[in-house]
Amino acid sequence: MPHRVASLSLPLQRIEEFLVTVVPFNLLPKSVIKEVAKEILIEYYPKGTAILEETSLISFLYLIYSGIVKIERERVEYRSEGDYIGGINLIKGEKGYKAMAIEDVVCYLIPKGTFLKLCDKYSIFKEHFETRIKPLAHQLRKQKPLVSHLTVKLSDLIKQPPVTCKKETSIIAAAQQMAKYKVGSIVVIDEGNKPL
Repeated sequence: MPHRVASLSLPLQRIEEFLVTVVPFNLLPKSVIKEVAKEILIEYYPKGTAILEETSLISFLYLIYSGIVKIERERVEYRSEGDYIGGINLIKGEKGYKAMAIEDVVCYLIPKGTFLKLCDKYSIFKEHFETRIKPLAHQLRKQKPLVSHLTVKLSDLIKQPPVTCKKETSIIAAAQQMAKYKVGSIVVIDEGNKPL
């Protein structure tokens, strides 16, 4: 079990309201979300605190309510509000990885048993955690190649202009901007607005 710094409490309704905004929890029936909300622990991790270590046994799905977390695995990732930590590790029964609060973080902790029951009962819920980690090329290989998928123009898929920042932007500011626009990447540009 990870070292927890401080426990908090919130009204159940506020927890439920948050869960219905987060994928894949928003795919669950409202009655199930109400039950999950009753089992959630709320933990506060001050800036610089380890949330997980590489040798940690994971006992919870960590759902980030606020703050930014740095994940160190094969590559460094940053996660923020609405993201989670530990999903695929819980499904596979694997140990944790290094996760650090790079600003004050509040997490909803969903017990392992509750999380795994949701995965067993709702395949679409489990699939979200399993497919999120697979590289796009692997996902495409597993699908039957359909010409229409491969001939769609990228311009047809773009729904908004790319989120950008200057190279002088701090990592925290860039991560906050990504969270604000709900995107998984940001384009770093030079003074002439050209991608670096």
